[in-house]
Formats: sequence, structure tokens, C-alpha cells
Amino acid sequence: MTTDLNYIIAKYKADSQSVFNTWFIGNDQRLKVFQTICWKLTIHIKPAFPMIIQ
Repeated sequence: MTTDLNYIIAKYKADSQSVFNTWFIGNDQRLKVFQTICWKLTIHIKPAFPMIIQ
């Protein structure tokens, strides 16, 4: 099972069009935008739904 999972992860990381490579590797600007979106969602949604977002 571990070998299968390692194979899947390696294949995913090797795919140049995967989300891992297009969003997270060498793309500082996109990461900053992603972090900003997460931060804004937390600020605006958490007060309205405190039981959902801890």
C-alpha cells in the first residue's frame, strides 16, 4: 500500500501540469494570492460561522 501511494505521489509531482507544479512550485505570486484569499475568508466567515471554522 505504501509503495502504491509513493508511486502516485511521485507521478503527481512529476506531472508538469498538475496543481502541485502549476500553483505551488516556483510561483510566489500565486501563493501570496492564495494566502490572501484564505485570510480574507477566515476574517469574514469565521465570525458568522464560528462552529465551522476553528
